Amino acid sequence: MAKTIRKFFQLLGLIERNRFEQACDEALAKSIEALQVAPEGKGKATITLTVEIAVQKEMINVVPKIVVKLPDDKAFRGTPFFLWEGEITTQHPNQMDMLEPREVGASRHEPAHERA
Repeated sequence: MAKTIRKFFQLLGLIERNRFEQACDEALAKSIEALQVAPEGKGKATITLTVEIAVQKEMINVVPKIVVKLPDDKAFRGTPFFLWEGEITTQHPNQMDMLEPREVGASRHEPAHERA
């Protein structure tokens, strides 16, 4: 009598001579690594396993698939720009450019009569 497999995880361990299980371990390790460096200590990773089982006559073919979604990289924040005449600019049309260096006036610590 043939030895049968009735346990799902036993079946997964046999796929590709244990390489599928190793790939699952690597997906878990990548997820944990990405979560450890998540900005602000917050993040979410998803590991999705799909197992397709197809039959043809007396043969069953098992095809696994792993999809890993790591947290979004939020290392960069948005930078606001303005549209002016179809172009991108840092200048608001009604204000001076806040990013350009400009001359600093007299010190606010000097008395007003010395500033004039």
